Amino acid sequence: MDYSYNGAGEALNQSFLTDSSGILVQPDTAAAYLLNISSDPSLVKKEVKEQDGETTVTFIFLKDGGRASVKMERLFGEEHNLWVPQTSEMVYYTF
Repeated sequence: MDYSYNGAGEALNQSFLTDSSGILVQPDTAAAYLLNISSDPSLVKKEVKEQDGETTVTFIFLKDGGRASVKMERLFGEEHNLWVPQTSEMVYYTF
């Protein structure tokens, strides 16, 4: 989903502003929530890597050993804490 297109980002931002759980404030929790990936630590381990101004979240699926990574970005720039998957990068899955 491209959150910068067709008002999706603005709708998500409105939800974010009224959300007290803070789930979209961190790249790993936002990625899991928006991509519908389990947040159960007995099923999925999350790793966040920041390098050269890019943030990547990797999910390690403990049951089968697979991995999926996605680049994350702050939708409205560095001054905002709303994290979304970056649409220009594909999620990849490996065993």
